[in-house]
Amino acid sequence: MYLELFFLIFFIQGGVVKDDFLINTDYPYKCEKKDVSVAALPQDWIVVWTDDRNFGNVGFGDVFFQLLTKNGTPQGSNTRVNTFAGYDQEEWPDVVSSGDGNFLICWHRDILAYQGWFRRRFSPEGTPLENEVQLGFEAWPCADMAMNPDGEYIYVWIDKLIMLQAFDAEDIPKGDTQVIADPEFPAGYPKAAIASDGSGIVVWHDLINGVFHIFGRRFADNGESLGDAFQINIEDGASYPVVDVDLNGDFVVAWKQVETEGEAVYFRCYNSLGSPKGEPVRAHDALGNVGIHYKIGIGVADDGNFALLWSDDRTVLYRLYLQCFFSNGDPRGEQLEVSNEHTEHCLAEELTVKDDEWLAAYTRAYKVSATQKSDEVLARLGTMSGTLTGNETLVSDDENSISEGNAQVFMQDNDGFLVLWAMKTLEGTLYNYGQRFSPDGQAAGDAFPVHEGWGAMNRATGDFAVIWNERLNEEPVVFVQRYFADGKANGESIQVDPLKREFGGWFNCDIGMNRSGDLITVWLIEKGGGNQIVARRFDASGNPIDQEVIEISSGSAIPHSSVPVAFADDGSFIVAWMDIQDDNLGDIFARRFDAQGQPLGPDFKVSDDTLTGIDANYQRYPSIASDDSGNFCIAWAEDSRSGGLFSVAYAQFYDSNGNMLGKNYKTDLIWGPGLYLGIAAAPQGGYVLFGSDFSNDDEDPEVCARYFHADGSAWTR
Repeated sequence: MYLELFFLIFFIQGGVVKDDFLINTDYPYKCEKKDVSVAALPQDWIVVWTDDRNFGNVGFGDVFFQLLTKNGTPQGSNTRVNTFAGYDQEEWPDVVSSGDGNFLICWHRDILAYQGWFRRRFSPEGTPLENEVQLGFEAWPCADMAMNPDGEYIYVWIDKLIMLQAFDAEDIPKGDTQVIADPEFPAGYPKAAIASDGSGIVVWHDLINGVFHIFGRRFADNGESLGDAFQINIEDGASYPVVDVDLNGDFVVAWKQVETEGEAVYFRCYNSLGSPKGEPVRAHDALGNVGIHYKIGIGVADDGNFALLWSDDRTVLYRLYLQCFFSNGDPRGEQLEVSNEHTEHCLAEELTVKDDEWLAAYTRAYKVSATQKSDEVLARLGTMSGTLTGNETLVSDDENSISEGNAQVFMQDNDGFLVLWAMKTLEGTLYNYGQRFSPDGQAAGDAFPVHEGWGAMNRATGDFAVIWNERLNEEPVVFVQRYFADGKANGESIQVDPLKREFGGWFNCDIGMNRSGDLITVWLIEKGGGNQIVARRFDASGNPIDQEVIEISSGSAIPHSSVPVAFADDGSFIVAWMDIQDDNLGDIFARRFDAQGQPLGPDFKVSDDTLTGIDANYQRYPSIASDDSGNFCIAWAEDSRSGGLFSVAYAQFYDSNGNMLGKNYKTDLIWGPGLYLGIAAAPQGGYVLFGSDFSNDDEDPEVCARYFHADGSAWTR
């Protein structure tokens, strides 16, 4: 199986795992970052965002913050906000601060079918003042928060309706939750601002008769609405509003406006009673046919002077621009280009104002689309008189590539090990590499490119091979590419299935390689309205041993998911899979074959859970390993048999004749919604099972391993 032999260091050290070491070299592609929020502290600034540096299985992110000094210099390093780090997405953070410098961060957590909002308080130095606190509502990931100098704050969110809850400085709700609006368009992009007396304004966009408009509604210090909602824009096509308020409660609303030719940024000024001071005003000269990125930054000073931040593509690439204004809406100084010249897009995120200074936060992006692909968070300071102060500051400090994953490790007899992995860039390009290491973990030469797929290695020579499936000229094809030990291709790729039968699922294939250099390929095909597992063997020269494919699963089998194989030096092999013939939630099955490819008996069920139907446990992700004597072990992930939303790693041990050695063994490897694991035979005998484990109280996963003797008894120190 592809994770085989990850634990070479584990058993060399007699059960003590050595320190981690970096497999991949650093690439010039950092992780994706988005959802940036900023706030002004009495002496400093704070920037908050989501990024994927702790990359999960499908790119799940965390929330980070960075403190900046008054002159914009980073203080310390990036700090993670969320304490839970599991199979979840932490996103849409918002940060606000009070007059004493304490700051509050709220964010959205999406974990499988559950969505919820959390908050956490910090001191001015960035010290946590509390653990995560779950807010008492579930909402879409579209919300906003505002706080005044006394620490009173409001939270606005969407739950079909636009809702508002006011809080005092001690986090005690001020009255009941209020309904601000019932928009026709469900994702109304609400934004809020709060005055020093606790009153404020909420703005949002709505789709009326197919056209976007901007609306606002004022609220009192207890969160209750003051009057009805009112329309802010005049011309059709206004969306993505932002709002801020001065010390007296006067406020400014800005938005993205569609014009006859292109797009623009508009604003409108209001007094504290909600009366407009004039008509909507374009924030810049007419730009012609240009696009405005949907995020606009606004900052209003205590005296009512304000600044607007936006990004547009007037120079093809998106660049960042800022214009300062007097409180009456007249421009103050010249329009500024905030971002430095660069070969990527620069996209506005948020703006905050303190005294006579502003801080602009933005991202540098390789791609602008419905999904923004940014890899750096930056900031720049300026004055409200319309000048820049200093250069842009790099806020995010990660050095990780966007994604390294799908690691596969294979050990050579007494001569180190091979690691294969995949790297995905921000542009979505996938690269695959291999790297050889000495037995003590030292890199042997440079990394080399390989094809994407599942791998296997000849433990005697170090030669290896990779299998994958793809659609070539709209036809389903399974390929194998052989490599020499140094990573150079050994001939052309081999087409495994000359009949090009339809796949039974993407990536549901595996490969084995023995010390003779022979290969076995296993994959799923469609057959009779279902799936069939088939195999085909090749000799060390790449010639087929089997003229026809070997059907692995019996007629009653309904295989799904991965199909790991263990291939012995004598040519015999064992295949395991997840099967739904007895239960729609899945069980683990396997079948043994001799060196001639003949079955040694029928399919057999590995998992001994007897429950079926809604009460059954979901068994999946099988892996398999066999030793030189023919004994073997199959491991898998399973929902807990005692209930609860977590999975446990189970294992079943067999002797060389296929006899079960005891019952299913429940290990102590635990992960909430899913568990990925591997099993390998150790050279001195027995097996090592490993996987991601969330059983520790720190809520972060560890890679844990457990050694078993060949008879299935657990090894203990």
